[in-house]
Amino acid sequence: MSLVNLSLPEIIAVFSSLSAVLVTLYLLDRSRRRQVVATLRFWKAAESIQSMKQKRRIQQPWSLVLQLLSIVLLLLAIAQLQWGDNAARIRDHVLLLDTSAWMGARTGRGTLIDDARLAALAYIRALPSSDRVMIVRAGGLATPITGFDTNRAELERAIRESKPESAALNLDQALELATRAQRLHSRRPGEIVYVGPGRITGESPAAPPANLRLIPIAAPASNCGLRKIGLRRA
Repeated sequence: MSLVNLSLPEIIAVFSSLSAVLVTLYLLDRSRRRQVVATLRFWKAAESIQSMKQKRRIQQPWSLVLQLLSIVLLLLAIAQLQWGDNAARIRDHVLLLDTSAWMGARTGRGTLIDDARLAALAYIRALPSSDRVMIVRAGGLATPITGFDTNRAELERAIRESKPESAALNLDQALELATRAQRLHSRRPGEIVYVGPGRITGESPAAPPANLRLIPIAAPASNCGLRKIGLRRA
């Protein structure tokens, strides 16, 4: 049995806070109100004493128990309680971050590599904390930057430090490297994620792996492939 999103101390802390508030509301005298009457001759002292004694205990204990139980079930659902061996559920993903020369193209928000970094960071943060990820810079030469690691700080640092190279994208080589890494070093292969605009050469790419996931980055199509422009006076 394991918890994915929350730890046991976090669940206990949240449940203690919510249950304390709920019990306090049940102990409050919600029927107490100010009432103006003409005389007190018809009011009996015994009834007032009985009502005062009833205020000190919970009037509807089963309703309180059911609400506390619903809070526990809701917290377990948020924490994603899972049964069985935790190691058997760990998946190994490979993130291919496009660092080709095209990633230096400018957009209205900066460059393509900036958008790719944000998309890659969002993907990393959305994964379960137990999943391992390998970061590969896919340019002219596919370069593994990390191994299969669960350290999110190290993975995010590798993504932020990635910069465009001077060569074109060799996507087939990057996919082959990712497939081989999962086959040789992974117990339970996860996804192979490519983050980039997908600007490749004119050759037809090989058949993509079945676990390939694309996170496209919108790229301007104008002036595609231009590396240098020279001007001469007519």
